[in-house]
Amino acid sequence: MPHAPLKTIVFLPAVAAEFVAANLRQSGYQATSVQTLSQLHAAMCSCDYVLAVTTRPNIDLVRHIQTIPVVNIEVFFDLAVDHRRDDTPKRFDAKSFIRRVTALTSSPQSTRTSAHVPKSATSSTISPFIGFVAHFMGTVMRKRQRHTVAK
Repeated sequence: MPHAPLKTIVFLPAVAAEFVAANLRQSGYQATSVQTLSQLHAAMCSCDYVLAVTTRPNIDLVRHIQTIPVVNIEVFFDLAVDHRRDDTPKRFDAKSFIRRVTALTSSPQSTRTSAHVPKSATSSTISPFIGFVAHFMGTVMRKRQRHTVAK
């Protein structure tokens, strides 16, 4: 990782954005969280961000403002199958997330497969709020799916 922390912007709902930003900070990245399009636009126009983190529907919005790599946070949630429960919880894979961020922010000479994961990016960085964040993201995705099907 370079000497100066790399600037990342997290465009998610408040609780999820703060969780992801805290995870990035623990791994040595400088992270800013925003929740609205106007906040996103103002932040991206005023700072030199090297990476954005958001959900799939918002990737084009981010890229329309500035052409930088974007990480789709949704792909780092795995279903934790529990047949005893109706609502299947999701587990956030923090190690893979940080590995992806590191790969996208590495120097051009490095490759995705050889990206170094900082020592702080271990399972111990998973916040106690992960269950809440995973539940929140799952609820948002289920509501979007129902809304799409209803149309």
